[in-house]
Amino acid sequence: MAERPGRYTTSELVDMLGLNKTTVISVMKRALELDPKHVKMSQGKRRKLYLAYVPEEETKTNEASIGSDESDRMKLELMAMT
Repeated sequence: MAERPGRYTTSELVDMLGLNKTTVISVMKRALELDPKHVKMSQGKRRKLYLAYVPEEETKTNEASIGSDESDRMKLELMAMT
């Protein structure tokens, strides 16, 4: 997600990751837990879930090194789940 920041629906992530919908929702929740600074989850019309990744440039603070460590951990976790 860091390579392609943006807002994704559950269906788009199902297509990108090749997983079923239930697993993708679990991955979305886990990504939010691991990196709440960059990952945002919201609900749209008809119970549609959105996952948004805000790049480092937009959330830059004095603690930039901490964010990159959490980001690397999130990548490893997502790779382990797939």
